[in-house]
Amino acid sequence: MMGRGTDIKPKNETTGLYVLDTYITSYRDYRQIIGRSGRNGMKGLSELILSEEEFTKRSRPVPETQAELSDEIKKIQTEESSEKKNERTEKQAFSDVKNQFFLKYVEMCRVLKADVTESFKDLEADSRELWDSIQHDTHFKWEGFLNQIDGQWNELITDIRNELAG
Repeated sequence: MMGRGTDIKPKNETTGLYVLDTYITSYRDYRQIIGRSGRNGMKGLSELILSEEEFTKRSRPVPETQAELSDEIKKIQTEESSEKKNERTEKQAFSDVKNQFFLKYVEMCRVLKADVTESFKDLEADSRELWDSIQHDTHFKWEGFLNQIDGQWNELITDIRNELAG
């Protein structure tokens, strides 16, 4: 599926856009895909075409009737929705942890700046140039720290998901 903000303008405004979906997604994503076809009052058409592999790769029976097909699609969409919800919860939890780190970092910078400023007052000197240098170096190191924990988090969560799946 195209990313957010992607606006595909059909060349033929009378028929609109034809969206062909070849895999099962969460219900929410499916509704967004369907919504791509008819935008801004224009007509459009959306169709879901599946191969047997879409079911066998998920260790599900291949539906033989329309009712079975509808039931299986709903079950898979529910599973996909649940997985996406869990992923959002994981990301939010990690974001909360990173936010706590950031608040500590901001407090550390505030204290450090106050200490530098106070030390320079005692020397009757201007601390701005030194503080700018310290702040630049500190922010650069902070960015490196965030990149490192992002990488470690992604490795950890991938390992956990693979362990749970296997």
